[in-house]
Amino acid sequence: MASPITETFAAIFGRNPALSVAELHALSGKYGFSIKPLGKYAIELTGFDPKLAARLGATTKLLKLRPDSFGDARSALEAAASKVPAEGKFAFGVSSYSSDKATPLATHVKKFLKSRGVQPRFVGRPKGKSGRPEDGELSAVQVQHNELISPGADWGVFETPDGYRVGRTVWVYDFEGFGARDYDKPAADAKRGMLPPQLARTMVNLATRGDPKLAVYDPFCGVGNLLLESVLLGHRTFGSDITPDAVDAARRNLRWLAEQYPKLPESEVTVRDATTELPADQPAALATEGYLGTPLRGGANEQDMEREAKFAETMTEKFLRRAAEFLRTAPKGVRLVLTLPAWRVPNSRKLIRLRTIDQAERLGYAVIRPLPDGFSYPDLTNRDSIDVSRPKQRVIHELFILERT
Repeated sequence: MASPITETFAAIFGRNPALSVAELHALSGKYGFSIKPLGKYAIELTGFDPKLAARLGATTKLLKLRPDSFGDARSALEAAASKVPAEGKFAFGVSSYSSDKATPLATHVKKFLKSRGVQPRFVGRPKGKSGRPEDGELSAVQVQHNELISPGADWGVFETPDGYRVGRTVWVYDFEGFGARDYDKPAADAKRGMLPPQLARTMVNLATRGDPKLAVYDPFCGVGNLLLESVLLGHRTFGSDITPDAVDAARRNLRWLAEQYPKLPESEVTVRDATTELPADQPAALATEGYLGTPLRGGANEQDMEREAKFAETMTEKFLRRAAEFLRTAPKGVRLVLTLPAWRVPNSRKLIRLRTIDQAERLGYAVIRPLPDGFSYPDLTNRDSIDVSRPKQRVIHELFILERT
């Protein structure tokens, strides 16, 4: 559907660029916006409603872009800063998504504002995320805590083949809310995967493509991290787990969330072995963290990991057979979004991946490429999956989007 919004925005990636783009790509059809690359750390959104940003899990900041481009970063920032009223105090920051360092650019902007009669204060100590320049961007925390959306400003500059673009931050992700659901919920179990809330939310968006009428089912729900994000996004939500203690924990966490948000949609959690049985009367999109295997000790070697992978492959194949039957009751095109474990071999760049997914077609699925044609990032694999990890993490999430054939 066409969007009446003609402004353009820059969406800043989280740690995993392919995941950020995949989520926005999944939502673009229903919400009528288009995407195109904007340098290494962002994409440009046309026709995007900034109110939709609150739904996102893999985007950290949203900047409203000026339509013009400039020959250098300083000129771009001067154009943005010229809109500041020429009187009084003004706090600002500069985030550089270009080859230019942020601190010298901020110093230049400070001098420019002073020349116009403004009393400027700039927020420094920018820290780039993993894989980004060290003197790069202000974090969402810095932007919010220093009031750089309003009354101040966080200006971001982007280097493109057509010149430099500049924008002003209008939204940052809800790091406090995500943190509370990660660490403050009443029931947690570090041995049961602990799917990060931002990844869980992104998986729900990938599975539903933003359709609020579509229910969500997590058949390996653990303590319910994905269930929490699903109900917050407005979906009727169902979960199950083979372990009664995990089901009890998920129910406690859902009750805890309902105390803060009284009008959440329906949710239900049951005890069930997803490798042998899935409900036949709850058509829904599937989103889940697959079987992770037994937690390995610090001295685990490649042989230990291969053994865990072999067992996880067996469990995953059993689940995929049940899930194919489950999806027969869902509308055509309804997705299964699944993360599978991949183990980093010590002192090596090798990853041990599950081979079950290579049999997807035989099991009744098509693997969906998560990105539009022409988009590619290092965390997109040659299996059309996305590697989601943090530095030094031993077991990573390999995310797949599947549709039943």
